[in-house]
Amino acid sequence: MMKDIYVPSLSDPFYQGAQGNESVAESQVAMTNLATDDQIHLFNLPAGIRINGLQITGQFSGPGKSLQFVLLQPPLEAVILRTLDLGANGELYSTLSVKPVTTGESGGVVALRIKAGPINITFTVLLRYTVIGY
Repeated sequence: MMKDIYVPSLSDPFYQGAQGNESVAESQVAMTNLATDDQIHLFNLPAGIRINGLQITGQFSGPGKSLQFVLLQPPLEAVILRTLDLGANGELYSTLSVKPVTTGESGGVVALRIKAGPINITFTVLLRYTVIGY
């Protein structure tokens, strides 16, 4: 059964600066014993935010693990932003381009799904976005 986990950055105010300028939001996570299909809610986005990319750095336990970044916009299906297969060295340094996607009227939540667990992971993720407006 999937477990939803909410990190403190989920309730941080989301900067909505000048439209068209790229902005960055940061979330830091340290979790243990995450199972396959667990879902970590990282960023709560308002309407009109276009996601452009993700940067992730950190450490994890064990080879053969897989992570998936998704945009949750109920009642719609989750939009898969990127899937990341982790190597064997336990270190994570990745810049991920994503096909730009914009949150709708209800906003959305960027979440990280564990696709192959169990895993212990400590990481920082930067969400790169622009404000498009709605």
